[in-house]
Amino acid sequence: MPPSLLTDILQVRPGTKAFIRLCICILSVIALSYVLLFAVSLLPQESLRKNILQADSRGFFSENYPQYAWLRPLYNRLDMYTECIGVGMALNMKPDAKTLLEMPHFGECTSLRKAITVQNFDATHGQYMRYIHGHQVVLKSMYTFFSLETVRAITAGTSVLLLIF
Repeated sequence: MPPSLLTDILQVRPGTKAFIRLCICILSVIALSYVLLFAVSLLPQESLRKNILQADSRGFFSENYPQYAWLRPLYNRLDMYTECIGVGMALNMKPDAKTLLEMPHFGECTSLRKAITVQNFDATHGQYMRYIHGHQVVLKSMYTFFSLETVRAITAGTSVLLLIF
């Protein structure tokens, strides 16, 4: 098996060419990520909002999912990514650099439900820049084209398959 670029870097000082190739790879992945985020931000908001409103009418946002009650001692310090945060980010993705960098959302499910009740889907807080790492490329697409039950089934099935393999 040929040694990887990372193994080479760890074992010996990299040459200039290897360092330049590594930098080009990293910058290319970052650029591709932002292009994909921009493309996903152009998905139709109407079907996304319809799916979110249907899920709310069935009580999907009555509590945080997934639950993290067993981490209660850390609750005040815990920053847990929940479905409500993901839905809020999907609702607020717009094809502009500021929104794609800040990833605004509504926070906990109570704030999301208030926004749904008054039909105001513009989040004014909760900037999660650290969640730019690609999950919204998949999740916003799924939230737009599938019901929340289907999204939960797909993500649970994917997790089980990854655990098995």
